[in-house]
Amino acid sequence: MTATARRLVDVAWPLALFVIFLATFRGSAEPRGRDDSIDCESPETLDTATLERCLTFNPRQATAMTELGDRSARAHDVGRAEAMYRRVIAIDPQDGEVRLRLAKLLRARGDMSGSVAEAEAALVTLPGNREAEDLIARPQESEP
Repeated sequence: MTATARRLVDVAWPLALFVIFLATFRGSAEPRGRDDSIDCESPETLDTATLERCLTFNPRQATAMTELGDRSARAHDVGRAEAMYRRVIAIDPQDGEVRLRLAKLLRARGDMSGSVAEAEAALVTLPGNREAEDLIARPQESEP
């Protein structure tokens, strides 16, 4: 074997090992324990722990976040509900339904200016929405 051929083998060998390594471990970047049988697109049928798992597999799963926000709001965990709704809005600023949910949550918490701002933003994609219009028209009234 010539010196040039030997150098070529010396250079190619580590590269070949690297390619084999990448091919072997290519799928391992996905979180372990993923269950493809979970339908994260239908979050209302899932328990809260499973919804949390959906978010570990896909942190931009807006439907799971919205459902978690709704459940948190019903459980009076206002901080968590607000965080979930804001995450959805960060992903999709045009989601008027979630903006309306956030507006109602802010109103119940006493943040009237935040409630009005979110209701106005909701009206951009939900023109004529009665709930959003009521939140804007009566900014000082709190919901029962």
